Amino acid sequence: MEQGLSYSLVVDNEEDQHLVARYLERKASQVSFLRQCVAEENYDELSRTGHKLVGSGAAYGLPRITELGRELHVAASKLEHADCINIIDRLADFVSRVSVVPPQTQVR
Repeated sequence: MEQGLSYSLVVDNEEDQHLVARYLERKASQVSFLRQCVAEENYDELSRTGHKLVGSGAAYGLPRITELGRELHVAASKLEHADCINIIDRLADFVSRVSVVPPQTQVR
């Protein structure tokens, strides 16, 4: 992911916009927990969390989170410390750059 880019996720209705925005906030706050897990070499928790990210990323229409979750699950399963750190950094970067936006209003 390139530094400086921002990403917009178009969400159809206001209630879903709020749900997706809250999901992204929770993922952003989860990063410190993941970093603590790496520091403690808690690879079981990292693997579980990666697996959960696969499903939740798909459910919220965020394939990048799904991809990063899959990578984290695999890296943690193989006890790849440096890879886990790199993936968590990319997750933090991604969630900090995504904004939830309503569909564009069409002008007739």
